[in-house]
Amino acid sequence: MATHLHYFKYNVVKKEIILRSIKIIDIIHLTILNFLAGYLISHYINTLFPEFDPNYNHNKFLLLLEVLLQISIIGVLIYLLRNVISLIPFPLNNIYGFDHSKMNRLPYGQIALSFGIFSAQFILKNKLEYLLKSKNLIPI
Repeated sequence: MATHLHYFKYNVVKKEIILRSIKIIDIIHLTILNFLAGYLISHYINTLFPEFDPNYNHNKFLLLLEVLLQISIIGVLIYLLRNVISLIPFPLNNIYGFDHSKMNRLPYGQIALSFGIFSAQFILKNKLEYLLKSKNLIPI
C-alpha cells in the first residue's frame, strides 16, 4: 500500500513539473513571438511618418495630431497582431492536458508586444520630447 501511494505521489509531482515546464516554454514562446512582431511592425510604422527635426519650428497642434494618429495606429496594430499571434499553434499544446488557449489571456504577450513596438518608435519619442519641452503645448 505504501509503495502504491509513493508511486502515486511521484506521478503527481512529475506531471506538475512537466506542466509547469510546458507553461514556462509557452511564456517564452509567446514573449518572443510578440516582441519580434511588435519590433518588426514598428519599423513599418516608422516608414509611414516623416523624419522629425527637433530644430525646426513645428506647428505644435499639427504635431500633436500626428502623434495621436501614430498612437492610434499603434493601438490598432497591437489589437490585430494579438489576434494573429493567438492563431499560431503551440507545439506542446494538449501534452499532459496543457491548454495553450488559456495562456493567450495572460498579459505576457501584450507586454512584450507593446515593448517591442515602443522600443523602436524613435520618431514618436522625438516628437513627444519636443512637445513636452515646448512651453506652449496648446497653441491657442
